[in-house]
Amino acid sequence: MKKVSMMVAVLLLAFGLIACGKKEPSEVEITLASNPTTGYVWELTEDKDEVLKFEEMEEDYDTDEDAAGTAGSESYQFVAKTAGEATIVFEYLRPWEDGEKAYRVTYDFKVDKDLQVEFVNKKIEILDESVETEAELDKKLKDPVID
Repeated sequence: MKKVSMMVAVLLLAFGLIACGKKEPSEVEITLASNPTTGYVWELTEDKDEVLKFEEMEEDYDTDEDAAGTAGSESYQFVAKTAGEATIVFEYLRPWEDGEKAYRVTYDFKVDKDLQVEFVNKKIEILDESVETEAELDKKLKDPVID
């Protein structure tokens, strides 16, 4: 009887250690500088694969009542759903002006079998030369935060 009790205790301990070692799927947050008073808004234009799944978007703008043209940011949250490669594309555009686009930002990720995310690359494309340069925009676009 003692042997059975000891075996059960060892198995429970082993399963407990395995469960504790399992990581939660990574979450990714991409924050984009934004100023809606310019007429431009960010649009998630490519999120077709289910490797990283879009969860929600939050806006954060200075809310000083007298501040016309207040800049801020939009944060997009994604969760790893399956292993593979993911590409997420955003465009900064004026949707009511035939989709006039200022720039496009592409983020590439790899997700391993444990659903842990690795940021691979960020690519900025200037689509309207009258807006910021790539270097100016790059300073405003932080690399993704991965939890």
